[in-house]
Parts: sequence; structure tokens; C-alpha cells
Amino acid sequence: YGTVTGVQTCALPISLWTGLGVGGLLMLVSVPASANVGAGVVSPFAAYAILFLLPILFIEAIVVRRRARLAFWSAFWVMVAANVVSTLAGVGLSLLDMFVPPALSVPAGAASDIAALLMLAPFFIFSVWIETRVAQKRLPLLDPAILRSAVRSANQTSYVLLAAFLVARLTKGYLTSPQLFI
Repeated sequence: YGTVTGVQTCALPISLWTGLGVGGLLMLVSVPASANVGAGVVSPFAAYAILFLLPILFIEAIVVRRRARLAFWSAFWVMVAANVVSTLAGVGLSLLDMFVPPALSVPAGAASDIAALLMLAPFFIFSVWIETRVAQKRLPLLDPAILRSAVRSANQTSYVLLAAFLVARLTKGYLTSPQLFI
């Protein structure tokens, strides 16, 4: 950590690699498969979060840079660490949906997008909570209130974009196949 021309900087933390390793090991955990187990309500959200991770990193880094007055790459690497941890936690949470009874599962298509939309609020709270803690560990010299506000604003931006994507998918689905919504 250091200051360059009045802007706080941060190096990529080594503990990020530890988190990636632990997350990778968690992905190897095997669970008995069953032909009648469908995708639970968390999976659609997790799939979109992973798909859009790189664009979200840049968007959130820009917001955090502006709100916390950090150098871009410092904000970027802090958000990489924060998003990797929150994504791994979200994927871990998604693994729990393998135990969701088939009656509570969500089929693919519109219902899956609706489930993902409904999951935005709890995952937003979860992401802000985790990412703020990770960012505070990476930038201990920054005022916690400013950092908390920056992380919350960054997540508001990315979650609004995720919601817009889901609404666009639902709208397209309705316009092309309205019979599926009846």
C-alpha cells in the first residue's frame, strides 16, 4: 500500500490466489447425481454473475475509483479480489441448490429469468457485505464510510445492469413466444 500523488494504491493480494485455490477445491466436491434434480432458484443468478464478471469488474472499478478517489488499477484490483471472493461464495451457495427438491426447482426459460430477477435483492446485500469487507482489508487506510459507500454504489450499478439484461430477455421471450407466459 502506498500513496502516489495523493492517490491511494494497492497491489494484487497474494491471498487472492489462496481464495481461488480453495474455491477450486470446493468445485471438485462431488454430490450424488439424480436424473430428476432440476436447477434451483440460485443457479440462474450465479450463471449470469459469472458470465458478466469481467464487464462488471471494469464497471465497478470505475465507480469505486470515482467514489473513493483511487487510481483506476488500484480500484480494479481491489474489486477483482472482492468480486472473486463474493463470486466464489455465491457459487458455493449455488451448490446448495443441488439439494432443492424437484418440486421447488425452476425450469429453464422465462421462469428461470424471473427466479434470477427475484434473487437480485438478496445477492446484492450478500455481495455488498462481502465485497466491503474484502475492500476494507485491501485498503485499510481509506475511510471505511467512503469505501462502504463506493462498494455499495458500484454494486448498485452492476445489479441494475443485470436486472436490465434479465428484463430484456423476458421481454424478448414474451415478444417471440407469448404462449409461454400464459
